[in-house]
Amino acid sequence: MPSADDLRYLRMTPQELELTIGASLLEDTFGAKPTTDVEKRSAAAEWFHANLGRFRRGLCGNHWSAKTCSEKTSRIATYCLAP
Repeated sequence: MPSADDLRYLRMTPQELELTIGASLLEDTFGAKPTTDVEKRSAAAEWFHANLGRFRRGLCGNHWSAKTCSEKTSRIATYCLAP
């Protein structure tokens, strides 16, 4: 069961989530140099796009997702049916 701390990610805006992911990806990369929000968001976008196939396989191969995708009305269906 996810903790309350884990669930905070579900309440974030896409921009907040990008900043969080980017900060995590870059925290050891630049050493003492502070990273900008642009650098964090760019790193998060690159990471997301590099892992898109893995996310699609995990999400679209899930039994619940497959049932939802068959309805072809949800955002999951749009995501799973995208090329």
